[in-house]
Amino acid sequence: MLSTNFYKVVFGVAFSLLWARIMYAIWEQPSYLTFIWFYLGVGSLLLKWVFFEIIDRIRIRITMRSVQRELEEADTRVEESIADIEDETETSQPLEVQPPGLYEMMVRVEGEVLSMAAMVESAVLRSMDSLRYKDIELAREVVQEEQKIDQKEFDIRYSCMEVIEKGLLGRKNLYRIIATLGVITELERIGDYAEGIAKISLMFGD
Repeated sequence: MLSTNFYKVVFGVAFSLLWARIMYAIWEQPSYLTFIWFYLGVGSLLLKWVFFEIIDRIRIRITMRSVQRELEEADTRVEESIADIEDETETSQPLEVQPPGLYEMMVRVEGEVLSMAAMVESAVLRSMDSLRYKDIELAREVVQEEQKIDQKEFDIRYSCMEVIEKGLLGRKNLYRIIATLGVITELERIGDYAEGIAKISLMFGD
């Protein structure tokens, strides 16, 4: 997907050619001062403060719609998970026999999820601080530590696979594993957003 800067360059070149045509349509032989104030001065103001502002607003609107759609999809997944849990609660199932060590593994996985959530929360708060206070070093730390969040997600997925390999999970524990995989996917995505905010801070500079 082409970046916004590419479209700005293309639009800028096209606008410059059109603006030059307009200038020579008004003045057959424009003077140096006319060239400076009309072509460079007025043209630059229109290009930078009007057209580029419109392009940025359109890009932001498209991005916000994409984020809103992702949030709606996440809400749908949460509602479906809640409905499944309620169905499981209403259906009285016999007590599931857990294999040795399964309970400890489930507790360890859930602990790792909480640890990942804390890492993501810290990344979001620190990325916002880097943007608010224009802290370049803090933004760099957030970008670098995003790899730790990715590694944490990988480790939890691997632990979930180990639990599944134990067998004899039953529906309840299987739902817990599926829910865990869904949660860490969303957490990793939030971590990516935190990294994106930090990168914006680096783009702005100090």
